[in-house]
Amino acid sequence: MKQLFIAAALTLALVGTAWAQSCYETTIQSPTPFLGNSGEIIKLADGSLWEIMYAYNYLYAYYPPVIVCPDRGKLIVNDKSIAVQLLRAPTVRQ
Repeated sequence: MKQLFIAAALTLALVGTAWAQSCYETTIQSPTPFLGNSGEIIKLADGSLWEIMYAYNYLYAYYPPVIVCPDRGKLIVNDKSIAVQLLRAPTVRQ
C-alpha cells in the first residue's frame, strides 16, 4: 500500500512538472490597452507575437501579467482563458 501511495505521488509530481514546463508567466507589452479581442496581435515581454483567436473580452488592461501555454494555444489573463496562435517565437525565455 505504501509503494502504491509513493508511485501515485511521483506520478502527480511528474504531471505537474510537465504542465509547468509547457506554460510560463510573462506580461503583455503591446497593445496598450490590451482588449483581448479576436484578431488582436499581442507582443509579450519575451518577444513573442501572438494573435487572439475567437474571443471578445474588452479587458482594457495595461501591461497585464499573463500565463501563456504554447502547447495548448492558451493565454490566461484575469482568470480568463483565451485561445491564441503563435506568430513569432520568443526571443528571451523568462
